[in-house]
Amino acid sequence: MNLKTEIYMTLNENRYKRQLLDELQDPFVMFPFESVAQTINKALENSGELLADRMGPYGVARKFWDVPTELIHTEIGLLIGTAFVLGQIVISQTVGIFLNLRELTDYPHALPTGKHDILKLEAEVNTGSEFSEIQIIDSVANYFKHYHEWPSDWIISNTTGSQRRTIEIVKSVGMATNNDFTENLHCALRHLKIDLPDILPMAEKIMSWREKLACLL
Repeated sequence: MNLKTEIYMTLNENRYKRQLLDELQDPFVMFPFESVAQTINKALENSGELLADRMGPYGVARKFWDVPTELIHTEIGLLIGTAFVLGQIVISQTVGIFLNLRELTDYPHALPTGKHDILKLEAEVNTGSEFSEIQIIDSVANYFKHYHEWPSDWIISNTTGSQRRTIEIVKSVGMATNNDFTENLHCALRHLKIDLPDILPMAEKIMSWREKLACLL
């Protein structure tokens, strides 16, 4: 390789690294996420008001709920689950950018390659749990998508790999087999200190993590 080619390749590599770093730190990347999140917020607000109207000032025991009330409850769960999956998409994109940047650093072996470890890196640890908030968001999204594939008892010894880790994480925030999926998603939100109908704090947590990762690179 001649000197001219080497300089050209170095410049291209540096330019690519700068582009990736800019994307990792750019708050504008989160604007589409936040826009969709605001749409979900509005839908959650409407569904919450409908549910509150049906509950009345004193509430109604679950065993006395009618079909429309159950449907609104399920709809709320679907909206929350959609928000977690939306967050997971950004998390997965972040991991991809991080891994590409890792290869361009001077000391790539000093940085992790496994997704589980990257989701812990520079992320806030959830109060009352040993897991990071980013791990929890990712795992709750996996729960929402895949819990029907899990063993009914959620016994970790009956699972392997990522499924085992996901169950371990969601159980750590109070999610349980005897809850329906809407109740479980409410548990996750409480542990993340996200109050409905506003789910935008989820975007803020992810953006903060992205910025901290960028500082490592």
